[in-house]
Amino acid sequence: MSTEDHLSLDELRQLGVRLSGSGRQVRVSRYARLHGADRITLGDNVRIDDFAILSAGGGAIRLDDHIHVASHCCLYGGGGIVMGRFTGLSARVTVYSQTDDFSGDCMCHPVVDEDLRRVRKQAVTLNPFSIVGASSTLMPGVELGEGAAVGAHSFVTQSCADWTVSAGVPARRIGSRACGQVNLAKEFVQRWEAP
Repeated sequence: MSTEDHLSLDELRQLGVRLSGSGRQVRVSRYARLHGADRITLGDNVRIDDFAILSAGGGAIRLDDHIHVASHCCLYGGGGIVMGRFTGLSARVTVYSQTDDFSGDCMCHPVVDEDLRRVRKQAVTLNPFSIVGASSTLMPGVELGEGAAVGAHSFVTQSCADWTVSAGVPARRIGSRACGQVNLAKEFVQRWEAP
């Protein structure tokens, strides 16, 4: 993508997006959608690809440094979403931090009065070095531990421990993950911060 394909820092600020760093290498596609932009905070070296939707709702979305959100991802931040350093979402990942009650004892959908609904809001947290495979879904209250990996097409309803690999519907632990990237990240940051 050329620089014309991304929103400039001035355009992001005009939308109300907050920058937690200098704004260096913040690349948000012009084809991405930012709803509640004044409740979205972006660190440095953040890339948000075409057709991604970040909807803060009544909550907030915070993306720290060195993060990639691939095309067609949807982040619904009504209960809050935090993506720590060096995290990533592959294409078509959906993150829900709030959901309606489907029991039938209340109404669903945002088009009815709030007092007729029962909405569960819980923050979703991706700790540093965690990654989510294509077409996966994270539900409210999920926390991915440091370095946790979620396989493609997984449905995550429970938190995942540090440096584990989880997959399936519902997702369950299927293995462990090496943590060598922690040292590589230190080298990357030294290069990144070098003049």
